This record gives sequence, C-alpha cells and structure tokens, in this order.
Amino acid sequence: LKLNGTVFLISDADVMEAHGERVAGVLQEAGIAGASYVVPGGEASKSLRVASELYGWLSEQRAERGDTVVALGGGVVGDLAGYVAATYLRGMPFVQLPTSVLAMNDAAIGGKAAVDLPAGKNLVGAFHQPRAVLADIETLATMPHRALLEGFAEVIKHALILDPELLALLEQHAGELTSTDPDPDLLTQVTARSVRLKALVVSSDPQEQGLRATLN
Repeated sequence: LKLNGTVFLISDADVMEAHGERVAGVLQEAGIAGASYVVPGGEASKSLRVASELYGWLSEQRAERGDTVVALGGGVVGDLAGYVAATYLRGMPFVQLPTSVLAMNDAAIGGKAAVDLPAGKNLVGAFHQPRAVLADIETLATMPHRALLEGFAEVIKHALILDPELLALLEQHAGELTSTDPDPDLLTQVTARSVRLKALVVSSDPQEQGLRATLN
C-alpha cells in the first residue's frame, strides 16, 4: 500500500490511547507526514456536527485530494471518517484500520459510509470504497470482552449464509474463541475466512442492488 501526500488519521479517544502511538511510529518510520483528530467514543460522534468539525480541521490542515484519510477504530469511526473522505473535496483516498471484531468483519468491508440524523441511523451517507483495509488481530486484545463477543454475530451470520465449513470451525472452537484470551492464530484464521466472504459478495454487488442484500 502506497500512501501519497499527508495522512489524516481519525480515531476515538480510547482507540487512540491504545494504538495511536504505534500507528504514528509506523508513519514516522516510513517518512509519511500525518495529522490526527480524536473524536469522543460512541454513536453520538457519528453526526453531521462532528463531520462538520472534521471538514473544518481538514480545511485548516490544507488537505488536498491526493492526501489520505485513515480511520483507526471501530464501526463508528470507520463510518464517520469514510463519510468525510467521500464528501470532502468530492472524495479523498481512504484507508480503514479496524480495531474491533465487528468492524473487521463487516463495517470496514464494503465502502458504505454514513452519519446519523435524529430521525434515524445512517440516513446520510455514500458508497466510498477504501483503498485498503488493514486488520491487525493484536488490536482486539484491548477490546472489552463483551464487545469482542458481540462482534462474532456478524462472523456467525456469514458462516450460516455462505460457508458451512466456517460454521463448523466456529462450533468446534466456540469455547476458545469466547474466552478472555483467545488464540491470535485462531482469530486470524476465522477473521480472514469471514472477511473473504464479505469481500466476495461486496465486489459482486458494491452498491447493494441485489446479492449483497442477502447479508442484511
């Protein structure tokens, strides 16, 4: 993955505290200029108000169309940053660095980006495919255990609809996967298989006109 220009990293407070220094170090080692913006954690940040704040920040930073917006976090950060990347300067390159099971297996894959309105969730958005999705299983170690377990619902859904062998793998290792210290290699195997299923469906129907609707 080649990143041109400046990287504009968007994350939430908890994820930035856990992983921001590591990402900054990688960018610095590669000689890539960057700036970061931290939003509060939680669904309330997925709003036009926070998106407007990010537009102002990108403007102050003199972001250009060839620069890259990078989302570091779960589904809320990915949706918010993706929406901003899709709309600022009529579209900027975008990279997802998901840090939750749900984001890795669903929200970061597929290019659906949106913010909420008082009337409902995801009512304002766009299709904007990321240039890359880089999922590091090690980031899951910082997740609350309940949130880790909740994310497996999407993996199970993919398995039920599309992959009996993945379903068998989940059943075989259910105890280990739901433990407080799951094996990283097993998590990697399960995630890679689930993500591949999602990516295959999305690539066949990127704007959810038919086949992709089966995953809903």
